[in-house]
Amino acid sequence: MFMNKYVTNFFYGGPSEKNAGPKAKSDVNLFLNEDDFKNVDIHLEYKKIVKLFLTDYQLKKQIDLNNKGIFILQYPLDSKLISNRIKKMINDNDKFTSVCLIHDLKGLRVEDIDEESKIKEIDYLNSFDYLIVHNQSMKNWLLNRGISVKMFILNLFDYNNPCEISDSYEYDIVYAGNLIKANFLKELKLNSHKLNVCGVNELDHYPDNIIYNGSYSPEELPRYLNAKFGLVWDGDSIKNCSGNYGHYLKYNTPHKISLYLSSGIPVIVWKDSAMSEYIVNNNFGISVDSLESIDEILDSISIKEYQSMKDSVLEVANKLRRGFFIKSTLNNIMEEQKNNF
Repeated sequence: MFMNKYVTNFFYGGPSEKNAGPKAKSDVNLFLNEDDFKNVDIHLEYKKIVKLFLTDYQLKKQIDLNNKGIFILQYPLDSKLISNRIKKMINDNDKFTSVCLIHDLKGLRVEDIDEESKIKEIDYLNSFDYLIVHNQSMKNWLLNRGISVKMFILNLFDYNNPCEISDSYEYDIVYAGNLIKANFLKELKLNSHKLNVCGVNELDHYPDNIIYNGSYSPEELPRYLNAKFGLVWDGDSIKNCSGNYGHYLKYNTPHKISLYLSSGIPVIVWKDSAMSEYIVNNNFGISVDSLESIDEILDSISIKEYQSMKDSVLEVANKLRRGFFIKSTLNNIMEEQKNNF
């Protein structure tokens, strides 16, 4: 049905550099390229005046506006100017179906964002034909904020992970990510289990049985996880996921879930997080109210129960490594468009 399929591809460094954007976005490009989507290269490093003159030229050079097409915009961009230019170009052409793949929502994530900015974000998202959202909780929040276009749920971000999945592990738990969001680690007391920590912004001190093992690129990181469970937890407290980071977990799908699952590692998530029910129902891990009794919780999991989780995770790891979730979601959108004609 679609003669042309496009997806935005962001460059944050110089024009000659490889794509240095976030891994979640670059993996979308990689997997959709396999399904014949063409990258629309967008350079975000130029100054505003240069963007003003070059954006339209760059877009028109890369996009065939004379034939039917589908355009995937990976949201957000770090440039309102380019965001608006893309939206106008695609929306002015009735031959195109526009899809916004949401990676992040400022209206949800930023604590002190003003109401006007929230309204503008919703208006922008409503200008697309379809939205791809993280999960049911995010979909419900957007509906309550006034989204009227059809939304499709992704559930998990695919993860290009070439590292071999290991059957052995040195640690009971691993926590990987930006440690500026992990002050709870200062409070965590582990008596009979060890936790492996990887990430930037190392804390000054860690309690006993918590070992910091450095920071690595997204491509290198999977081979250093080396644990039985992957922990998804943000904030200052072990009692719950507190503050703005904890609030965001009620609506988003953290990319680190895909890091762990694609590495064959079951996850531990907060019971009030958006992904809690999905993880438990699919046997991808466990959900907990707090980390205060994590020693006892881990001790209560039988070998048989853990192996069952591990088997489920190995199945989804294969899907994540093949781009199953983004490909199947877009196939559903394109099938719906086909039926509408």
